[in-house]
Amino acid sequence: MRKQHRIQLGIVLAVCLGAMLVSPLRYALIGLVTNERFYLLRPTSYWLKLLKEEDVRYRQWAARSLGQLGPEPGVVLALTEALKDKHWQVHCSVAKSLGQIGPSAKEAVPALVEALKHADADTGKIIIEALKSIDPDAVPGYHGL
Repeated sequence: MRKQHRIQLGIVLAVCLGAMLVSPLRYALIGLVTNERFYLLRPTSYWLKLLKEEDVRYRQWAARSLGQLGPEPGVVLALTEALKDKHWQVHCSVAKSLGQIGPSAKEAVPALVEALKHADADTGKIIIEALKSIDPDAVPGYHGL
């Protein structure tokens, strides 16, 4: 009987260790343990890591997803850092997400104002909308009209 229990325990441990090798599942388990918020069945830490991926599509997806999570620890800081990304698609997704977060993203205002100075017309509009959502007084030339 003891041998059978040890075998069953070994199987359970092997399955758990195998599950930890699968990235989304690993992040889900870690997110549950650390009490993180989830979006699309993935915890905040997953999206924060994805924001640093090499592929621009993943960074853009992460930027959009982080806006859905709101002002979770590290989100606004990570999005602010992502404003330095070399791809305009990421800039637009970051600005939209910061605007979604709203006044809780106030620490990102200086970086958004700086990004506005170097943005093209379309990206600039998105940044201005984000600034209006976060702090209307921070928008150059905007007086809430």
